[in-house]
Amino acid sequence: LALAAAMFTHNYVSSISPGSDPARNPDLQRALFVQEHTPPDAVIYIAGVSAGYNNGKIYLPYFAKRQARVVDWIVGRQGPFPRSLLSSLRNDRNLPVFVISELVEPGEALSSLVSDHNLDIEDVPSLFRSLGLEKAASMPDGFALYRVTFKGGG
Repeated sequence: LALAAAMFTHNYVSSISPGSDPARNPDLQRALFVQEHTPPDAVIYIAGVSAGYNNGKIYLPYFAKRQARVVDWIVGRQGPFPRSLLSSLRNDRNLPVFVISELVEPGEALSSLVSDHNLDIEDVPSLFRSLGLEKAASMPDGFALYRVTFKGGG
């Protein structure tokens, strides 16, 4: 019983309480940041891997009211890279398209994504850069939004 109480206390202090306090929930703060810095019809591309903003799959549609495009799923289920990702981006080109920093800047999320799909570390960032990127906004923790400009028609 003492062990169960200790485990509950630990879980509450380390996970439940911070997650229920909006100011201490970084995933919620990121979703609200996205909502504030993107138009309502925006599409947001995320890696969708556990090393990154994985909760964006849920938080972006629910809290930010934005469509999330999960690159892990696109590349894993819709065909080989780069064709699958380019196809998704082309389908979205008439909407405001944004990509979060985990897909274009070095870090654990990008490393995990490319490892899971046997890609080179520069494959995904290079594809997005080739379409044109403009930094739209960034948070103090480094989380950033880039607008895809589709220079040259995408």
